[in-house]
Amino acid sequence: VQSADTERDPLAGMTTALAMLLKGRWQVALATHVFAPVALIVLVCMLAAIALPPAYLINFCECVKRLERRTGITAILLLSMVLYWLLRIFDII
Repeated sequence: VQSADTERDPLAGMTTALAMLLKGRWQVALATHVFAPVALIVLVCMLAAIALPPAYLINFCECVKRLERRTGITAILLLSMVLYWLLRIFDII
C-alpha cells in the first residue's frame, strides 16, 4: 500500500537508491535520492565500527571526531538534507 504523501517523505526512494548504488548504477541512484551515497558511507562506517576490535575502534572514533571538528560535516549534511527535503516538498526538484 502506497501512501498518498510518499513524495513528502524525505527518505522516499532511499532503499531503491542504495540498492542501485550496490549494483553500480550511480546515475539511477542519484536520480532516485541524492543522499544515497552519504547514507551508504554512514552505513559502512557503522558496520566497520561494530566489527572493529576495541583498540582500533578508539582510533576510528578519534578520526571521526577530528573530521567533525575540522569540517562541521554533521551540521552541513543535516542542513543540506533539510534543504533537499524542502525542495522535494515544494516540487522544485
